[in-house]
Amino acid sequence: MHHYRVPDDPTVILLKEPWQLEYWCRKMGVTETDLRVAMRAVGENPVEVRRYLDRPISQPHRGERWE
Repeated sequence: MHHYRVPDDPTVILLKEPWQLEYWCRKMGVTETDLRVAMRAVGENPVEVRRYLDRPISQPHRGERWE
């Protein structure tokens, strides 16, 4: 059984340490690239990141314009 570190504050996604990146990628079920794209779009709030990741792929995210 693996023991993983868990962030002290689960209400904010911080990626200062490699274990934090691993934790959040595993928790969200996404790659590092997907996590970083989502965070760039909506910030460090895990609820907003999850909402961004769960949006239908055919719909732009708030603030995005598709031509």
